[in-house]
Amino acid sequence: MIFPEFLGKLKRLRDNSPDITTADPKSYFADGAVSIYQKDVNSNGKLVAADGDKVYLYIGMRRGGRFAYALDVSDPDVPKFLWKINNGMTGFEELGQTWSTLRVAKIRAVTGDPVVIMGAGYDPENEDTIPATTNNKGRGIFVVNGRTGALVKHIMPAGMGSVPGDLAVVDRDGDGNFDRIYATDTKGNVWRTDINDVDPANWTSYQLATLGGSGANARKFLNKPDVVFGSSFDTILVGSGDREHPFENAVVNRFYMLKDSNIGLTGGLLCKTLAADPYRSCVESDLVDVTSNPYQGTTATIPHGWYLTLGTGEKVVGNAISVAGTAFFGTNQPTPPAPGVCSSNLGMARLYAVGIEAGAARIDTNADGVLTTADRSEEVKGGGFPPTPVYSPVCVDGKCGTPVCTGSHCINPGETGTSTKRSRTYWYKK
Repeated sequence: MIFPEFLGKLKRLRDNSPDITTADPKSYFADGAVSIYQKDVNSNGKLVAADGDKVYLYIGMRRGGRFAYALDVSDPDVPKFLWKINNGMTGFEELGQTWSTLRVAKIRAVTGDPVVIMGAGYDPENEDTIPATTNNKGRGIFVVNGRTGALVKHIMPAGMGSVPGDLAVVDRDGDGNFDRIYATDTKGNVWRTDINDVDPANWTSYQLATLGGSGANARKFLNKPDVVFGSSFDTILVGSGDREHPFENAVVNRFYMLKDSNIGLTGGLLCKTLAADPYRSCVESDLVDVTSNPYQGTTATIPHGWYLTLGTGEKVVGNAISVAGTAFFGTNQPTPPAPGVCSSNLGMARLYAVGIEAGAARIDTNADGVLTTADRSEEVKGGGFPPTPVYSPVCVDGKCGTPVCTGSHCINPGETGTSTKRSRTYWYKK
């Protein structure tokens, strides 16, 4: 199957012409993430179309275009078109390139059907330039009925840039309905929208932090924020980096932790200078600089959050995940080619593991018995863009480990050593 929007691109592939140039760039097809909705009506553990079970696929295009598709594959032998959205439809004019995963969710405002929630997209005309210019598309968040494709709400608070990254959609009270969306944008902002109300007109958005700017501060967030629930505050973790310009080295990128003390279903802003001051959006001066690792081995309290400055040209290139009080994220740093070497240079890839509380080292990567700044990351051999870390419990011969891996490079949270050993196993089916 190929989407009709791409049919005109097939001739170029067949002819292998014209060549890819700046004036005639690479052709993209359906290059985005695929998400899935499943409904097992009789809860028998089997998805059978004749039983009324439903399976829907939601497909973003990334650089393939400003549209997204939904397919009904309840009967895999007879897949059906479900719906399509594009920027030419009423209500979706702001839709940019659909990079964000269409996150399936259940919310109180829509009964009976799932919804999909997605960032409004990437704005290539204004974000592919250096420096980036003002966005005129991709701004906001779309909430769409997952069965019909009808627009539930376009969330676009004032000041929001384009939102290409995945969203953190959370069920804060555990009742089965998602009630909060955390999002980041290409202008260095962090947002929260409270969506628990049955009337979307009453949903409220807050600009939690403003961490971008111009020049060296022109930080972009292209990744999903990781949200960790707590008893007195929720933790938001995200790193900056323009992975679309891997050789750019003028912007100072950072990894951030923010504390959201509004742990209920409704909230407000995070920062203030004095106790008598009103709450406002956080800026960098509200956060503690932990780059030099000053809180290693201490129990100091950090009021609003912290940041860790990365190396020259180093960028966070994927989502962060948190396991056992440790935040894991991958970076890439361009490196100059060695003299006289003609082989490709993918830059230095690193996997970071830092404590959520204060950005301190948590794993003794060089096994010398002392945690230092150098233990907060280790190089991933081969370079390039390390994949988003995944938490992958593994059991072999009754012995279980809980490594966090980026590709084949793994770290065991809370255990000494630079990697998790793996044993080769074999299986056969007779």
